[in-house]
Amino acid sequence: MAYARILVCAATLMLACSGLPAQDVPAGWKVVKDRQGACQIAVPADWVADKLIASFVSSPDGNANATPHGMRAGTTFTAGTTLAKQGLAPTKIIEDSSKRLWYAYAGAPPSGANWYVAVSGSTVCTAQIAFKVPAMEETAKKIALSLTQAK
Repeated sequence: MAYARILVCAATLMLACSGLPAQDVPAGWKVVKDRQGACQIAVPADWVADKLIASFVSSPDGNANATPHGMRAGTTFTAGTTLAKQGLAPTKIIEDSSKRLWYAYAGAPPSGANWYVAVSGSTVCTAQIAFKVPAMEETAKKIALSLTQAK
């Protein structure tokens, strides 16, 4: 019985980490919406919004930042992500499915990364996430997986 429970827990965890469904907002985190209110990400509660662009948020120590954005109405997932790949050329693909595109692109500090994430839906939602130190990668992953249409 305990073995079966472990298998169920492991399978649940694998599905949650696979990136297929968007995750709920983690406890103690807050929602940040894009300027149009169409798309959202979740970030730790202590992250700070930029004074000019409220949807651009940064960690208190300045080691990471993120911003969500909704593509123009009528833009398909395929067309939008094709354009993104031309403008921000991928250096490493993390996920490339019919539901999510997630990749690293050039310009990151030696120990960090710049990520572009897009998810399909009636509005194609995107996010750019950057982190300077490896310690921020797990937080950045949670942010990337939280990208969804605004609720």
